[in-house]
Amino acid sequence: MNTQKNIVGNTIKFAFKTLVDNYALFVMIIGMTIFIIIFVGFLLLRSMFLYGLLMVLLGSGFYLGLDKIALMLCDGGKPLEKVLFSCFNLVPRALMAFVLFFVMVSIGMILFVLPGIFILIRFSLFPYCIIDKNAGVIESLNMSYEITENNAWNWVCLCVLLSLISGISKLLLSSFIYLTFNLFFIVPFSALVYARFYRTLAPKNDSLREMV
Repeated sequence: MNTQKNIVGNTIKFAFKTLVDNYALFVMIIGMTIFIIIFVGFLLLRSMFLYGLLMVLLGSGFYLGLDKIALMLCDGGKPLEKVLFSCFNLVPRALMAFVLFFVMVSIGMILFVLPGIFILIRFSLFPYCIIDKNAGVIESLNMSYEITENNAWNWVCLCVLLSLISGISKLLLSSFIYLTFNLFFIVPFSALVYARFYRTLAPKNDSLREMV
C-alpha cells in the first residue's frame, strides 16, 4: 500500500492545478452532459418514470466517465471529450455496488452512527476500483476497504474540506451563481481530488492512458 506525507495538501494542489490547466475540457464535457440530460428530459417529459430511470442511467454513466477522465489526467494522459461516454457498460455494476454500499451505510448508521461513518469512509472509493481495475461488485468494495487502510483520516480531511468549500460558497453566493459554481468548479475539482487520492493509494493501471 502506498502512503505519502502531506497527502491532503498534495492532492488539493494537484487537483487545483490540473483543473486550471484543463478547464476548457471540463467546461465542454459538463456542458455536453447538461445539454444531453435536458434534451432527453424534454423528449420524455410526459413519462416521469422513464425520465427518472434514464436520468439515473445517464447520470451514472456520465459520472463514471468524468471519473475516468480525472484518472487519466492523474496518469498524465490527454483524454478527449468522448471518454465521457466510455463507461456506460459499467453502469449496471456500479449501481449494484452503490445499492450494496448504501445498504451497508444505512445499517451502520442505525447501529449508533459510527459504524455507518466507518463504512462510508472505507468503502466509498469503489467506483474508481470498477473503472480502473474492472472490478466486480463485491470486489470493488473490498478493494476500496483495503486501499483506505491507514489512510482513513486523510480521506476524512479531504471530504470535510470539499464539504466546507461547497457549504461556504452556498452561503456566500446566490442560488443561480452557486449552481453554476457547483457544476463548473466543485464537480470537476471533487472528481480530481477523489481520483488523485485513489491513485495515490492504488497501483497505476496503464490501460487508462489509452484513448477510447
